[in-house]
Amino acid sequence: MENSEPYRLSEVPVTPAAFDREVVFIAAPESELSARRVLIHTLLFLVTCVTTTLTGASWVVRAPDDSLFDIIAGPPLAVIHETLTGNFFPLTQGLIFTATLLAILAAHEFGHYFACRYYGIRATLPFFLPAPPTVTLFGTFGAVIKIKAPITSRRALFDIGIAGPLAGFAVALPASIIGLAIARPAPFVEGLPSAGVQFWDPPLFRLISSAL
Repeated sequence: MENSEPYRLSEVPVTPAAFDREVVFIAAPESELSARRVLIHTLLFLVTCVTTTLTGASWVVRAPDDSLFDIIAGPPLAVIHETLTGNFFPLTQGLIFTATLLAILAAHEFGHYFACRYYGIRATLPFFLPAPPTVTLFGTFGAVIKIKAPITSRRALFDIGIAGPLAGFAVALPASIIGLAIARPAPFVEGLPSAGVQFWDPPLFRLISSAL
């Protein structure tokens, strides 16, 4: 019959190899919602708000274009000058531009993010990417998330991929309807060059305009 009594300490077999093992401690990965990471995402978002606001406001001001410096820095400086002198119209237009653009971007990226959370896949919050005003048409390079775990099924891959465009479209559609409903033709400005960037209305805008 097997002895069921516990060993006394002096009876436990001990060999020198038992004390010669290396102990490795593996640090747990930092949470995507830690205070440090949330601060980084928040700062990038706030900087993007500034660059997109200056870019949107630059569309409604006139600035000198005699040199490369004037072309790049002139419109933002003109926006700041108009705001400091009490003309808040450019700033207001820039804020409307920012609210609309970043709402669409945020909806798109959070669509991906929440789909990842639904399937239990680690992913970061959206990184908003600011861009210098007037260097780009929008004042931002967009937004991205980083997926930190493998996507283990085709259904998860499809759902995560489609969630972003669907969420973005759900915000872009009412924004387009409101924008087209309140839009007014811009007055003709003397002295503007005839050549330049021309934006043609996409089919969706034409459909919305005809319905309004």
